[in-house]
Amino acid sequence: MAAQHDMVSKFGAAAIVVMLMLVVPNSGSGEDAGHDKDQLAPMSSEAEFGFSLPIVHGRPPAPGMDDEKFVTPFRIYEDVVYLAEMEIGERQQKQYLLIDTGSSLVWTQCDECPHCHIGDVPPYGRSQSRTFQEVSCGDDDDNDKEEAIASYCPAKPPGYITLCVNGRCMFKALYNLTGQGETVQGYMSMDTFHFIDDRRFDYQAKFRMVFGCAHQENIVLTAVKECTGILGLGMGDASFLRQTGITKFSYCVPPRMPGYSYRRHSWLRFGSHAQISGKKVPLVMRWGKYYLPLTAITYTYNELMSPVPIIAYKSQEDYLHMMVDTGTSLLSLPTSLHDDLIKEMEAIIKSENIMEGATRWPKHCYKRTMDEVKDITVTLSFDGGLDIELFTSALFIKTETTKGPAVCLAVNRVDDSSKAILGMFAQTNINVGYDLLSREIAMDPIRCA
Repeated sequence: MAAQHDMVSKFGAAAIVVMLMLVVPNSGSGEDAGHDKDQLAPMSSEAEFGFSLPIVHGRPPAPGMDDEKFVTPFRIYEDVVYLAEMEIGERQQKQYLLIDTGSSLVWTQCDECPHCHIGDVPPYGRSQSRTFQEVSCGDDDDNDKEEAIASYCPAKPPGYITLCVNGRCMFKALYNLTGQGETVQGYMSMDTFHFIDDRRFDYQAKFRMVFGCAHQENIVLTAVKECTGILGLGMGDASFLRQTGITKFSYCVPPRMPGYSYRRHSWLRFGSHAQISGKKVPLVMRWGKYYLPLTAITYTYNELMSPVPIIAYKSQEDYLHMMVDTGTSLLSLPTSLHDDLIKEMEAIIKSENIMEGATRWPKHCYKRTMDEVKDITVTLSFDGGLDIELFTSALFIKTETTKGPAVCLAVNRVDDSSKAILGMFAQTNINVGYDLLSREIAMDPIRCA
Protein backbone atom coordinates (compact mmCIF):
# COMPACT_ATOMS: atom_id res chain seq x y z
CA MET A 1 0.00 0.00 0.00
CA ALA A 2 1.20 3.47 -0.64
CA ALA A 3 0.87 6.58 1.38
CA GLN A 4 -1.28 9.30 -0.15
CA HIS A 5 -4.16 11.71 0.14
CA ASP A 6 -7.73 10.47 -0.44
CA MET A 7 -8.12 7.51 -2.77
CA VAL A 8 -5.76 8.93 -5.30
CA SER A 9 -2.52 7.33 -4.22
CA LYS A 10 -3.18 4.06 -2.61
CA PHE A 11 -6.63 3.29 -3.81
CA GLY A 12 -7.11 5.15 -6.99
CA ALA A 13 -7.39 8.63 -8.36
CA ALA A 14 -10.46 8.75 -10.49
CA ALA A 15 -14.16 8.07 -10.57
CA ILE A 16 -14.10 4.68 -12.21
CA VAL A 17 -14.54 1.67 -9.96
CA VAL A 18 -13.25 -1.51 -11.46
CA MET A 19 -14.59 -4.78 -10.09
CA LEU A 20 -13.34 -8.28 -10.66
CA MET A 21 -15.47 -11.37 -10.42
CA LEU A 22 -13.47 -13.58 -8.11
CA VAL A 23 -13.34 -15.63 -4.96
CA VAL A 24 -10.79 -17.04 -2.61
CA PRO A 25 -9.17 -20.34 -1.53
CA ASN A 26 -8.20 -23.04 0.92
CA SER A 27 -5.89 -22.72 3.90
CA GLY A 28 -2.28 -23.43 3.03
CA SER A 29 1.14 -23.18 4.56
CA GLY A 30 1.69 -21.10 7.64
CA GLU A 31 5.38 -20.47 7.07
CA ASP A 32 6.90 -17.23 8.21
CA ALA A 33 7.05 -14.89 5.25
CA GLY A 34 10.25 -13.18 6.28
CA HIS A 35 11.68 -10.19 4.47
CA ASP A 36 13.49 -12.13 1.78
CA LYS A 37 12.11 -15.64 2.32
CA ASP A 38 8.99 -15.54 0.18
CA GLN A 39 8.38 -19.28 0.05
CA LEU A 40 5.34 -20.69 -1.72
CA ALA A 41 2.85 -23.25 -0.45
CA PRO A 42 2.15 -26.29 -2.66
CA MET A 43 -0.24 -25.36 -5.44
CA SER A 44 -3.73 -26.81 -5.13
CA SER A 45 -5.35 -28.63 -8.04
CA GLU A 46 -7.74 -25.71 -8.59
CA ALA A 47 -4.89 -23.21 -8.81
CA GLU A 48 -2.87 -25.51 -11.04
CA PHE A 49 -5.43 -25.64 -13.83
CA GLY A 50 -5.90 -21.89 -13.64
CA PHE A 51 -8.83 -19.53 -13.87
CA SER A 52 -9.60 -16.10 -15.31
CA LEU A 53 -11.72 -13.36 -13.79
CA PRO A 54 -13.29 -10.49 -15.78
CA ILE A 55 -12.40 -6.97 -14.70
CA VAL A 56 -15.61 -4.98 -14.46
CA HIS A 57 -15.44 -1.20 -14.78
CA GLY A 58 -17.99 0.87 -12.90
CA ARG A 59 -18.26 4.60 -12.24
CA PRO A 60 -19.12 5.83 -8.72
CA PRO A 61 -20.00 9.46 -7.95
CA ALA A 62 -16.92 11.68 -8.00
CA PRO A 63 -16.33 13.48 -4.71
CA GLY A 64 -15.69 17.20 -4.76
CA MET A 65 -12.26 18.15 -3.47
CA ASP A 66 -12.48 21.55 -1.81
CA ASP A 67 -9.97 23.18 0.48
CA GLU A 68 -10.32 26.50 2.26
CA LYS A 69 -6.81 27.43 1.11
CA PHE A 70 -7.72 27.32 -2.56
CA VAL A 71 -9.66 29.92 -4.50
CA THR A 72 -10.46 27.37 -7.21
CA PRO A 73 -12.48 24.41 -5.89
CA PHE A 74 -12.60 21.58 -8.37
CA ARG A 75 -13.92 18.09 -8.92
CA ILE A 76 -11.85 15.02 -9.86
CA TYR A 77 -13.61 12.90 -12.47
CA GLU A 78 -11.37 9.86 -12.61
CA ASP A 79 -10.99 8.06 -9.27
CA VAL A 80 -10.02 4.47 -10.03
CA VAL A 81 -10.06 1.39 -7.85
CA TYR A 82 -10.04 -2.23 -8.93
CA LEU A 83 -12.32 -4.55 -7.01
CA ALA A 84 -12.65 -8.32 -6.93
CA GLU A 85 -16.16 -9.71 -6.69
CA MET A 86 -16.38 -12.86 -4.62
CA GLU A 87 -18.87 -15.02 -2.79
CA ILE A 88 -18.08 -16.14 0.74
CA GLY A 89 -19.62 -18.75 2.99
CA GLU A 90 -22.41 -21.28 2.85
CA ARG A 91 -24.93 -18.80 1.44
CA GLN A 92 -22.38 -17.37 -0.98
CA GLN A 93 -22.58 -13.76 0.09
CA LYS A 94 -21.09 -11.32 -2.42
CA GLN A 95 -18.22 -9.11 -1.30
CA TYR A 96 -16.01 -6.71 -3.27
CA LEU A 97 -12.34 -6.45 -2.33
CA LEU A 98 -9.68 -4.11 -3.66
CA ILE A 99 -7.04 -5.99 -5.67
CA ASP A 100 -3.78 -4.98 -4.01
CA THR A 101 -0.29 -6.26 -4.83
CA GLY A 102 1.05 -3.78 -2.28
CA SER A 103 -0.30 -5.66 0.75
CA SER A 104 -0.83 -9.26 1.83
CA LEU A 105 -3.75 -9.43 4.25
CA VAL A 106 -7.17 -10.46 2.91
CA TRP A 107 -10.00 -8.84 4.87
CA THR A 108 -13.62 -7.85 4.47
CA GLN A 109 -16.22 -6.08 6.58
CA CYS A 110 -18.24 -8.42 8.77
CA ASP A 111 -21.60 -8.01 10.48
CA GLU A 112 -21.63 -6.54 13.97
CA CYS A 113 -19.36 -3.75 12.73
CA PRO A 114 -20.75 -0.56 14.33
CA HIS A 115 -17.67 1.45 13.35
CA CYS A 116 -17.56 0.52 9.65
CA HIS A 117 -18.51 2.63 6.64
CA ILE A 118 -21.30 0.57 5.07
CA GLY A 119 -21.96 1.18 1.37
CA ASP A 120 -24.23 -0.57 -1.12
CA VAL A 121 -22.89 -4.05 -0.32
CA PRO A 122 -23.88 -5.53 3.07
CA PRO A 123 -21.02 -6.80 5.24
CA TYR A 124 -20.29 -10.51 5.27
CA GLY A 125 -22.76 -12.19 7.63
CA ARG A 126 -20.77 -14.79 9.51
CA SER A 127 -23.85 -15.96 11.42
CA GLN A 128 -25.43 -16.93 8.09
CA SER A 129 -22.66 -19.41 7.26
CA ARG A 130 -22.30 -22.76 9.02
CA THR A 131 -18.85 -23.10 7.39
CA PHE A 132 -17.56 -19.99 9.19
CA GLN A 133 -14.85 -20.57 11.80
CA GLU A 134 -12.77 -18.17 13.86
CA VAL A 135 -9.03 -18.78 13.99
CA SER A 136 -8.07 -19.82 17.50
CA CYS A 137 -4.69 -19.32 19.11
CA GLY A 138 -2.92 -20.14 22.35
CA ASP A 139 -2.04 -23.48 23.91
CA ASP A 140 -4.98 -25.59 22.72
CA ASP A 141 -3.39 -27.90 20.12
CA ASP A 142 -5.76 -30.83 20.56
CA ASN A 143 -7.25 -30.38 17.13
CA ASP A 144 -5.07 -30.61 14.01
CA LYS A 145 -7.23 -28.08 12.19
CA GLU A 146 -6.97 -25.61 15.05
CA GLU A 147 -3.21 -26.07 15.09
CA ALA A 148 -3.04 -25.48 11.33
CA ILE A 149 -5.12 -22.33 11.25
CA ALA A 150 -3.47 -20.96 14.40
CA SER A 151 -0.32 -20.63 12.29
CA TYR A 152 -2.11 -17.73 10.60
CA CYS A 153 -1.79 -15.77 13.83
CA PRO A 154 1.95 -14.97 13.48
CA ALA A 155 3.84 -12.42 15.51
CA LYS A 156 4.38 -9.62 13.00
CA PRO A 157 3.60 -10.34 9.35
CA PRO A 158 4.36 -7.49 6.94
CA GLY A 159 1.67 -4.82 6.86
CA TYR A 160 -0.38 -5.75 9.89
CA ILE A 161 -0.13 -7.05 13.44
CA THR A 162 -1.90 -9.87 15.25
CA LEU A 163 -2.53 -10.52 18.92
CA CYS A 164 -3.87 -13.56 20.71
CA VAL A 165 -6.75 -12.27 22.87
CA ASN A 166 -8.60 -14.82 25.00
CA GLY A 167 -7.85 -17.57 22.52
CA ARG A 168 -9.00 -15.49 19.53
CA CYS A 169 -6.59 -14.23 16.87
CA MET A 170 -7.14 -10.49 16.58
CA PHE A 171 -5.61 -8.48 13.70
CA LYS A 172 -4.96 -4.81 13.19
CA ALA A 173 -4.01 -3.58 9.72
CA LEU A 174 -2.26 -0.24 9.40
CA TYR A 175 -2.59 1.94 6.29
CA ASN A 176 -1.53 5.47 5.45
CA LEU A 177 -3.87 6.60 2.71
CA THR A 178 -4.40 10.16 3.92
CA GLY A 179 -1.20 10.59 5.90
CA GLN A 180 -3.13 10.34 9.16
CA GLY A 181 -2.81 6.61 9.82
CA GLU A 182 -5.92 4.57 9.07
CA THR A 183 -6.68 1.26 10.71
CA VAL A 184 -8.78 -1.85 10.25
CA GLN A 185 -9.19 -4.41 13.00
CA GLY A 186 -11.12 -7.58 13.73
CA TYR A 187 -10.52 -11.32 14.07
CA MET A 188 -8.80 -13.78 11.77
CA SER A 189 -11.43 -16.20 10.48
CA MET A 190 -11.93 -18.99 7.99
CA ASP A 191 -14.65 -19.80 5.45
CA THR A 192 -15.18 -21.00 1.89
CA PHE A 193 -14.59 -18.58 -0.99
CA HIS A 194 -15.99 -19.18 -4.48
CA PHE A 195 -14.55 -18.05 -7.81
CA ILE A 196 -17.25 -17.51 -10.40
CA ASP A 197 -16.92 -18.10 -14.14
CA ASP A 198 -18.96 -15.17 -15.41
CA ARG A 199 -19.23 -16.73 -18.86
CA ARG A 200 -20.61 -20.10 -17.71
CA PHE A 201 -22.46 -18.89 -14.60
CA ASP A 202 -20.91 -21.58 -12.41
CA TYR A 203 -17.85 -21.93 -10.20
CA GLN A 204 -14.35 -22.31 -11.53
CA ALA A 205 -12.99 -23.11 -8.08
CA LYS A 206 -13.73 -22.89 -4.39
CA PHE A 207 -11.40 -23.02 -1.40
CA ARG A 208 -11.40 -22.56 2.35
CA MET A 209 -9.35 -19.54 3.23
CA VAL A 210 -8.13 -17.61 6.26
CA PHE A 211 -9.09 -13.93 6.15
CA GLY A 212 -9.63 -10.94 8.39
CA CYS A 213 -13.21 -10.42 9.55
CA ALA A 214 -13.26 -6.65 10.18
CA HIS A 215 -15.31 -5.35 13.10
CA GLN A 216 -13.94 -1.81 13.07
CA GLU A 217 -12.38 0.28 10.32
CA ASN A 218 -11.40 3.83 9.63
CA ILE A 219 -10.20 3.77 6.05
CA VAL A 220 -11.01 6.04 3.11
CA LEU A 221 -11.22 3.08 0.72
CA THR A 222 -14.61 1.93 1.99
CA ALA A 223 -16.10 5.27 0.97
CA VAL A 224 -16.29 3.62 -2.46
CA LYS A 225 -19.83 2.34 -2.19
CA GLU A 226 -19.16 -1.18 -3.52
CA CYS A 227 -15.92 -1.83 -1.65
CA THR A 228 -15.95 -4.00 1.48
CA GLY A 229 -12.25 -4.78 1.99
CA ILE A 230 -8.90 -5.70 0.45
CA LEU A 231 -7.59 -8.75 -1.41
CA GLY A 232 -3.87 -8.84 -0.59
CA LEU A 233 -1.89 -10.24 -3.53
CA GLY A 234 1.49 -9.73 -1.90
CA MET A 235 3.64 -12.58 -0.55
CA GLY A 236 3.26 -12.06 3.19
CA ASP A 237 1.71 -14.61 5.55
CA ALA A 238 -1.98 -15.41 4.96
CA SER A 239 -1.99 -13.70 1.54
CA PHE A 240 -4.17 -15.00 -1.26
CA LEU A 241 -1.18 -16.35 -3.19
CA ARG A 242 0.49 -18.08 -0.25
CA GLN A 243 -2.72 -19.81 0.77
CA THR A 244 -3.54 -21.04 -2.72
CA GLY A 245 0.04 -21.75 -3.76
CA ILE A 246 -0.52 -19.85 -7.01
CA THR A 247 2.83 -19.05 -8.63
CA LYS A 248 1.69 -17.13 -11.71
CA PHE A 249 -0.86 -14.39 -12.27
CA SER A 250 -1.45 -11.57 -14.72
CA TYR A 251 -3.75 -8.65 -15.41
CA CYS A 252 -4.35 -6.19 -18.23
CA VAL A 253 -6.25 -2.95 -17.62
CA PRO A 254 -7.37 -0.41 -20.26
CA PRO A 255 -6.98 3.34 -19.72
CA ARG A 256 -9.58 5.23 -17.74
CA MET A 257 -12.75 5.76 -19.74
CA PRO A 258 -15.03 8.36 -18.09
CA GLY A 259 -18.67 7.82 -18.97
CA TYR A 260 -18.34 4.05 -19.39
CA SER A 261 -19.60 1.72 -16.75
CA TYR A 262 -19.58 -2.00 -16.10
CA ARG A 263 -17.22 -2.82 -18.94
CA ARG A 264 -15.82 -6.35 -19.03
CA HIS A 265 -13.00 -6.38 -21.53
CA SER A 266 -9.97 -7.22 -19.41
CA TRP A 267 -8.98 -10.03 -17.09
CA LEU A 268 -7.21 -11.05 -13.93
CA ARG A 269 -5.71 -14.49 -14.63
CA PHE A 270 -4.27 -17.10 -12.27
CA GLY A 271 -2.26 -20.30 -12.62
CA SER A 272 -2.12 -21.79 -16.10
CA HIS A 273 -4.41 -19.01 -17.39
CA ALA A 274 -1.83 -16.33 -16.57
CA GLN A 275 -0.40 -14.61 -19.64
CA ILE A 276 3.35 -14.12 -19.22
CA SER A 277 4.34 -12.28 -22.40
CA GLY A 278 6.57 -9.43 -23.49
CA LYS A 279 9.82 -8.27 -21.94
CA LYS A 280 10.82 -10.31 -18.88
CA VAL A 281 12.95 -8.67 -16.21
CA PRO A 282 14.06 -9.62 -12.68
CA LEU A 283 11.43 -9.16 -9.97
CA VAL A 284 12.73 -8.25 -6.53
CA MET A 285 10.55 -9.50 -3.65
CA ARG A 286 11.01 -7.81 -0.28
CA TRP A 287 8.77 -7.72 2.76
CA GLY A 288 6.11 -9.59 0.79
CA LYS A 289 6.02 -6.89 -1.93
CA TYR A 290 7.20 -6.65 -5.55
CA TYR A 291 9.88 -4.25 -6.79
CA LEU A 292 11.54 -3.30 -10.08
CA PRO A 293 15.03 -1.72 -10.01
CA LEU A 294 14.68 1.70 -11.68
CA THR A 295 17.73 2.72 -13.72
CA ALA A 296 16.63 5.98 -15.39
CA ILE A 297 13.81 8.47 -16.02
CA THR A 298 13.64 10.52 -19.22
CA TYR A 299 11.21 13.14 -20.47
CA THR A 300 10.17 14.25 -23.97
CA TYR A 301 7.65 16.76 -25.31
CA ASN A 302 7.37 15.74 -28.95
CA GLU A 303 9.03 13.51 -31.52
CA LEU A 304 11.48 16.24 -32.55
CA MET A 305 12.76 16.78 -29.03
CA SER A 306 15.69 14.78 -27.71
CA PRO A 307 14.92 12.90 -24.48
CA VAL A 308 15.78 14.90 -21.37
CA PRO A 309 17.29 12.78 -18.57
CA ILE A 310 15.72 13.37 -15.16
CA ILE A 311 17.95 10.77 -13.52
CA ALA A 312 20.30 8.03 -14.71
CA TYR A 313 21.77 5.69 -12.12
CA LYS A 314 25.31 4.53 -12.88
CA SER A 315 25.52 1.31 -10.86
CA GLN A 316 23.26 -1.41 -9.49
CA GLU A 317 23.99 -0.21 -5.97
CA ASP A 318 22.34 3.11 -6.84
CA TYR A 319 19.18 1.73 -8.47
CA LEU A 320 15.92 2.94 -6.96
CA HIS A 321 13.59 0.01 -6.23
CA MET A 322 10.08 0.92 -7.41
CA MET A 323 7.18 -1.02 -5.90
CA VAL A 324 4.59 -2.43 -8.34
CA ASP A 325 1.27 -1.65 -6.66
CA THR A 326 -2.21 -2.32 -8.08
CA GLY A 327 -3.79 -0.68 -5.05
CA THR A 328 -2.25 2.69 -5.93
CA SER A 329 -3.22 4.90 -8.85
CA LEU A 330 -0.43 7.46 -8.99
CA LEU A 331 3.23 7.32 -9.89
CA SER A 332 5.08 8.20 -6.68
CA LEU A 333 8.65 9.53 -6.72
CA PRO A 334 11.12 10.76 -4.09
CA THR A 335 11.14 14.52 -3.60
CA SER A 336 14.23 15.27 -5.70
CA LEU A 337 13.07 13.24 -8.72
CA HIS A 338 9.51 14.50 -8.39
CA ASP A 339 10.56 18.15 -8.28
CA ASP A 340 12.98 17.81 -11.21
CA LEU A 341 10.28 16.16 -13.33
CA ILE A 342 7.66 18.77 -12.41
CA LYS A 343 10.08 21.56 -13.30
CA GLU A 344 10.61 20.15 -16.80
CA MET A 345 6.89 19.59 -17.36
CA GLU A 346 5.86 23.05 -16.14
CA ALA A 347 8.35 24.62 -18.58
CA ILE A 348 6.31 23.06 -21.39
CA ILE A 349 2.82 23.47 -19.90
CA LYS A 350 3.36 27.23 -19.32
CA SER A 351 0.34 27.69 -17.07
CA GLU A 352 -0.14 28.83 -13.49
CA ASN A 353 -0.40 26.06 -10.92
CA ILE A 354 -3.88 26.65 -9.52
CA MET A 355 -3.10 24.37 -6.56
CA GLU A 356 -0.02 26.25 -5.38
CA GLY A 357 0.39 25.78 -1.64
CA ALA A 358 -1.62 22.58 -1.40
CA THR A 359 -0.42 20.24 1.32
CA ARG A 360 -1.86 17.05 -0.15
CA TRP A 361 -2.46 15.61 -3.59
CA PRO A 362 -3.29 17.14 -6.05
CA LYS A 363 -0.59 19.75 -5.72
CA HIS A 364 -0.06 20.57 -9.41
CA CYS A 365 -3.09 21.48 -11.57
CA TYR A 366 -3.17 23.72 -14.63
CA LYS A 367 -5.81 25.39 -16.78
CA ARG A 368 -5.09 23.19 -19.75
CA THR A 369 -6.98 20.46 -21.61
CA MET A 370 -5.85 16.88 -22.07
CA ASP A 371 -5.32 17.63 -25.76
CA GLU A 372 -2.90 20.44 -24.90
CA VAL A 373 -0.63 18.09 -22.93
CA LYS A 374 -0.93 15.06 -25.21
CA ASP A 375 2.67 15.27 -26.50
CA ILE A 376 4.30 14.95 -23.08
CA THR A 377 5.89 11.53 -22.47
CA VAL A 378 7.86 10.15 -19.54
CA THR A 379 9.89 6.94 -19.88
CA LEU A 380 10.77 4.75 -16.90
CA SER A 381 13.73 2.43 -17.54
CA PHE A 382 14.32 -0.66 -15.41
CA ASP A 383 17.10 -3.19 -14.90
CA GLY A 384 16.99 -5.86 -17.61
CA GLY A 385 16.11 -3.51 -20.46
CA LEU A 386 12.43 -2.79 -19.70
CA ASP A 387 11.13 0.65 -20.70
CA ILE A 388 7.64 1.83 -19.72
CA GLU A 389 6.38 4.86 -21.63
CA LEU A 390 3.86 7.01 -19.79
CA PHE A 391 1.51 8.96 -22.02
CA THR A 392 -1.26 11.47 -21.28
CA SER A 393 -3.68 9.10 -19.51
CA ALA A 394 -0.92 7.93 -17.15
CA LEU A 395 0.44 11.41 -16.39
CA PHE A 396 -2.64 13.64 -16.16
CA ILE A 397 -6.14 13.57 -14.71
CA LYS A 398 -8.94 15.66 -16.15
CA THR A 399 -10.67 18.00 -13.70
CA GLU A 400 -13.26 20.74 -13.78
CA THR A 401 -12.83 24.05 -11.95
CA THR A 402 -15.07 27.07 -11.48
CA LYS A 403 -12.98 28.72 -14.20
CA GLY A 404 -13.21 25.87 -16.69
CA PRO A 405 -11.40 22.62 -17.50
CA ALA A 406 -8.02 21.80 -16.01
CA VAL A 407 -5.56 18.92 -15.73
CA CYS A 408 -3.77 17.65 -12.63
CA LEU A 409 -0.48 15.77 -12.65
CA ALA A 410 -0.96 12.13 -11.63
CA VAL A 411 2.43 12.14 -9.93
CA ASN A 412 2.86 12.10 -6.18
CA ARG A 413 5.83 13.16 -4.07
CA VAL A 414 7.08 11.01 -1.19
CA ASP A 415 9.55 12.24 1.41
CA ASP A 416 11.46 8.95 1.62
CA SER A 417 14.41 9.18 -0.79
CA SER A 418 14.44 5.38 -1.22
CA LYS A 419 10.73 4.99 -1.98
CA ALA A 420 8.98 4.93 -5.36
CA ILE A 421 5.68 3.38 -6.50
CA LEU A 422 4.44 2.28 -9.91
CA GLY A 423 0.69 2.78 -9.60
CA MET A 424 -2.05 1.54 -11.90
CA PHE A 425 -2.17 4.61 -14.16
CA ALA A 426 1.34 3.67 -15.32
CA GLN A 427 0.29 0.04 -15.87
CA THR A 428 -2.69 0.63 -18.19
CA ASN A 429 -2.61 -0.98 -21.63
CA ILE A 430 0.17 -3.28 -20.44
CA ASN A 431 -0.25 -6.99 -19.86
CA VAL A 432 1.56 -7.46 -16.54
CA GLY A 433 2.55 -11.05 -15.77
CA TYR A 434 4.16 -12.36 -12.56
CA ASP A 435 6.18 -15.60 -12.44
CA LEU A 436 6.97 -15.95 -8.75
CA LEU A 437 8.99 -19.16 -8.97
CA SER A 438 11.29 -17.63 -11.59
CA ARG A 439 11.18 -14.27 -9.80
CA GLU A 440 10.39 -12.48 -13.04
CA ILE A 441 7.83 -9.96 -14.18
CA ALA A 442 6.84 -9.56 -17.83
CA MET A 443 5.32 -6.42 -19.32
CA ASP A 444 3.78 -6.44 -22.77
CA PRO A 445 2.31 -3.16 -24.13
CA ILE A 446 -0.94 -4.20 -25.79
CA ARG A 447 -4.50 -2.96 -26.16
CA CYS A 448 -6.15 -4.26 -22.99
CA ALA A 449 -9.75 -3.60 -24.04
